[in-house]
Amino acid sequence: MTIVMGNFGFVNPEGMIVQYSTYPSGGDVLKSLKGQAVLSALFAVVTRGLGFLLRIVLGRQMGAEAMGIMEMTQGVQQLMVAPVISGLPQAVSRLVALEGKAENAQKGQTLYAARRMALKRGTAMAVVCVAAAPFAGLLLGDMRVIPTLLLFAPALPIVGVCCVMDGCAFGMGKAFSPGISECAEQCVRILICLLLLGLYPRMRLPVRAAIPAFAGLLGEGAGLLVMLAALRGIARKGGNEQAVRRKLDRMALPMMGSRLGMSGIRALTGVMLPRLLMLHGMTGGDAAAAIGRLQGMVMPLLFLPGILTGALASLGGPQVAARTGRAQRKLMLRLFGMALAAGIMGAGALYLFAPVIGDVLYKQSGIAPLIQMMCPGALLAALNHILSAMLMGLGRQRKLFFVQMTSGVITLLLTIVLSIRFGIYGTGYATLLGLGVQLVMLVFHIARGSLGRDDSGGATPTPLAGG
Repeated sequence: MTIVMGNFGFVNPEGMIVQYSTYPSGGDVLKSLKGQAVLSALFAVVTRGLGFLLRIVLGRQMGAEAMGIMEMTQGVQQLMVAPVISGLPQAVSRLVALEGKAENAQKGQTLYAARRMALKRGTAMAVVCVAAAPFAGLLLGDMRVIPTLLLFAPALPIVGVCCVMDGCAFGMGKAFSPGISECAEQCVRILICLLLLGLYPRMRLPVRAAIPAFAGLLGEGAGLLVMLAALRGIARKGGNEQAVRRKLDRMALPMMGSRLGMSGIRALTGVMLPRLLMLHGMTGGDAAAAIGRLQGMVMPLLFLPGILTGALASLGGPQVAARTGRAQRKLMLRLFGMALAAGIMGAGALYLFAPVIGDVLYKQSGIAPLIQMMCPGALLAALNHILSAMLMGLGRQRKLFFVQMTSGVITLLLTIVLSIRFGIYGTGYATLLGLGVQLVMLVFHIARGSLGRDDSGGATPTPLAGG
C-alpha cells in the first residue's frame, strides 16, 4: 500500500491510494510536491512490474484451481483490512504535513499515537479474521479457503503500522522510504513464493493456495522493517495522546466509510460468485478454477496500462487542481488522449498475444479466448483511472465515491444475472459493463465540474471529505 499525502486524492484500480496537496505556499513546496509525485510514480512502475511478475509465477506454479481458492478470499481480506488502513494513514500524513515546521516532538507524538491505534485495530481485526474463517468457508462454499485466511490474519497489525509510517513519511516530505519499503515487500513475496512452490511442488491444494498469504506476511514484515529503520527515533510518547487520537479519528472517518462500502461490495461478490457458477452447472473445483483464470490471471492483465496511467494520474492530478477554465480543460484533454492511447495499445497487445500469454506465460491453453474477450477492459480501466484523478483534481471526492459505489452495485447485479446464464464469461461481461458504466458516469461528472469553473482565479484547495 503506497500513500502520497495531501488535500485531495484518488484510488487507482489496484487500490493504491494517491493523494496530493495544493498548499498555497511558495515554489519550494510545489517543487517538493512534484519531486514526490515523480518519485512515487517511478516506484509505482517498479512495484507494478514486480506484482505482474508475481502473478506470472503464481499462475505457472499454482494452477488455476489454487489461484481460484486464493482469489475467493480477496473480498473477505479487503473487508478485514479496510478498518485498519482506510483513512488513518492519510490522516497521519495530513496532520504531520499541517504541523509543518513545528517541533519534531509534536510529529513524534502524532506518529506514536497513530502507531498504537493501527496496532490495536490490526490486532482486533486479526482476531475477527481468525474467528470468521470457518464461517467464510461456509459462505463461500469451499472450506479450502480457511488456511489462506488464517495466514492472512497476522499480517493485519503489520500492514496497519506500516501504512501509518508510510503516511508519516510522506507528510514529512520523504517519499523515498515508502517506495523502498514497497519494493522490499514485493521482492520478498516473489522470493518466498518461488522458493516454497519450487521446493514443494506437490503440496495439497489448500496449502498451495495459502502460500501467497504466507509470503505476503513475510513481505509486509520486511516492508515494516524498512520503515522502522527510516523513521527510527521519531515516535515519542506525549501527554496529549487522547487528543491526538480523537483528531486522527475525525480526519480518518470519511475515507474509512467509503473504503468499507467498496470492500463490502467486493466481499459480497466474492461470496456469491462460486455459488452462481455452481448454479450455472459447474462443480466446486471447476468454479474455483474458473475464478482463478478470470480474477487471478486475466484481470491483472487489464491493469498493465496502469503503469503509464498511474504516472499520468500522479503527475497530472495536482496540475488539474492547480488550473482553471480553458487551461484546465486543455490539460484534461491531453491526459485523456494519452490514457486513451495507452489503453488502446494495451487492449490490442492483449488481443494479439493472448495465445502466447496463455500457453507460455501461464501454461493455461484454454485461457486465450477469455483474455481476448476481456481485452476491452484494458482500455476502460485506463480511462477510468485517469478520469478518477481528474475528478479528484476538480475537488469532487464525494462524486467519485458515488460513481464507484453505483458502478460496483450495478456490476454486482449484472454478475448475478449473467454468471448464472453464461458462467465465467458472464462474470467477464458484467465486469466490462460495470467499467463502461463507470466511464460514462465519470465523463458526465467531469464535464459538469469542469464547465462549472470560470477562467479567472486560481484553484482553491479542497478538503479530503469535500464533494
